[in-house]
Amino acid sequence: MAYTAAEMEKMSYNEMKLRFSRGDITEQEMRKAYQVVRKKAQNAINRIKKSDVAFIERVEPITKAGKKTGDVKTRTGAPKFDPVSKIDSGADLLKAFADVNRWLASGDHTITQRREKQREQLETLHQHGFDFVNSENIGLWGQFQEWFRATGLDIMYGSGADVITDFFQEYQEDLDDSRPQYWEELFEEYVESRI
Repeated sequence: MAYTAAEMEKMSYNEMKLRFSRGDITEQEMRKAYQVVRKKAQNAINRIKKSDVAFIERVEPITKAGKKTGDVKTRTGAPKFDPVSKIDSGADLLKAFADVNRWLASGDHTITQRREKQREQLETLHQHGFDFVNSENIGLWGQFQEWFRATGLDIMYGSGADVITDFFQEYQEDLDDSRPQYWEELFEEYVESRI
């Protein structure tokens, strides 16, 4: 039985793996379906990149012998999905298909959902006195958090998280009345160093 891309998009990874292993889905059918869902994801990524809720750059620490050096490298926060021509085996194709489907199902692929998430993040920040973060600079705030965590300063200063809401859940006890001003100063230094 031949499956359409829309039908395969709705399948779980395990269901697709089972049908592929039984021969119900051929690798060629899966490649065609993958191209369809990857194109859908790429279109969403391109729309988001042009929007006011674009992806935040990710900062990764550079390590030597397993220890952070204090230097960082930056990469785009947008997900990357290999073109079908770069996928060699059926197993790799299954994994790639699952990765695209997972991202499309996550809700992170629509501008509306990303705006709602940003609104919730700003609300959380403002509840904790971080009024200096707004819709204009929340992307930079996210980059600052990534940089702070990646450079190892989070260990030195005893705080830092890669997701805004996790930041407050993890470090609630550190956030007394003086902390927002302290973080604002660190954030301003970070922003000035990027100019």
